Amino acid sequence: MFTINAFTHFVDGMKAVHRRRQTERVLRELPAHIRNDIGIEELPPIPRRVRF
Repeated sequence: MFTINAFTHFVDGMKAVHRRRQTERVLRELPAHIRNDIGIEELPPIPRRVRF
């Protein structure tokens, strides 16, 4: 059974994942020369979703 503390921790984790995905999406949309200027040479490949 979830306690309030565990639920808050879970929600905070889900928010962090969402922010990280938004940041990655924005970085991928930048032109290559701008990514290079800010020090991001190459982004890792996009992980594919596994469907069961």
